[in-house]
Amino acid sequence: MITPHKSELGWIIEIPDEMAEILNIEPGSIAILYPKEHALETEILPPPSTELKEDFERLNDKYTAKRGNRKRFERAMAKVPKVQPEKHDRLPS
Repeated sequence: MITPHKSELGWIIEIPDEMAEILNIEPGSIAILYPKEHALETEILPPPSTELKEDFERLNDKYTAKRGNRKRFERAMAKVPKVQPEKHDRLPS
């Protein structure tokens, strides 16, 4: 079964290899489905190039590193004194 993924403008589906062969397109291609009034428009995109994949991984690594990591966060939080909030700031129990 083909499962579409929602995007801002429509849906994205990964075209199965068997379907790609029938359509005479590259395996790994994706289809973008755009809803129009009483219709559905489609656009078939080729699979991402090696260069695009490498750029994505590089940018993902760059921005993931900027966010930090859980261990570093927990080490910092361990240094924060564990005190109870003032009585007027406590949540009702």
